[in-house]
Amino acid sequence: MAHDLFALVPDPPAIMAPRINFQAPVGATVRLWLYVDGVPTPEVTWMHRKRKLSAAVPDDKFPRKRVELLIQDVKKKDFGRYKCVVFNALGTAHIELALLGTSLSGRLRPS
Repeated sequence: MAHDLFALVPDPPAIMAPRINFQAPVGATVRLWLYVDGVPTPEVTWMHRKRKLSAAVPDDKFPRKRVELLIQDVKKKDFGRYKCVVFNALGTAHIELALLGTSLSGRLRPS
């Protein structure tokens, strides 16, 4: 009988963001998302305009975990840069994502 064994090797946090710019019109719902990995599983904190929005531990499958920030009923004040900070006992990583405003026709509008 064969058994697959694997060992979790400690690893500092890492972020993979296939997109860094997200677009939404006022009133819409949008999800900013990215993938994180690391062992132990990193904690995640989102910030907008130097204000902490949420903290979470991703619960997706190993090795990469998708983490999201849900913004409902987007307002003009929601446009701008969002910082995602991930950390575990071995280190910290961060990235900035942007939420850009669009008109209902899909064209970018100034924020």
